[in-house]
Amino acid sequence: GVTGIVNGMDVQEWNPSNDKYIDVNYDATTVFNAKPLIKEALQAEVGLPVDRNTPVIGFIGRLEEQKGSDILAEAIPEFISENVQVIVLGTGKTEMEKQIEELEILYPDKAR
Repeated sequence: GVTGIVNGMDVQEWNPSNDKYIDVNYDATTVFNAKPLIKEALQAEVGLPVDRNTPVIGFIGRLEEQKGSDILAEAIPEFISENVQVIVLGTGKTEMEKQIEELEILYPDKAR
């Protein structure tokens, strides 16, 4: 037979109330208390200055035009001077990987 693999996730395995991969577990009643703590843990994990008041923009995906990472890479220099941090996780086209890696060199306290 034919088996399809859909984009998505196993909501039982990745349930934030019992997820073993996050620093603070939470549910609908505790999300607002947990969110700043999880954000600070992420900032520390990737080596960015920890500041709960700094907005963090994240991208997880293939570094290819189809996923819009080219648009992101071009846009980051336009807003990186603001009080913001950017975290990009992905692999793909060598040119785009280098573009993203260069952001960390240019903006060491703002990009990973």
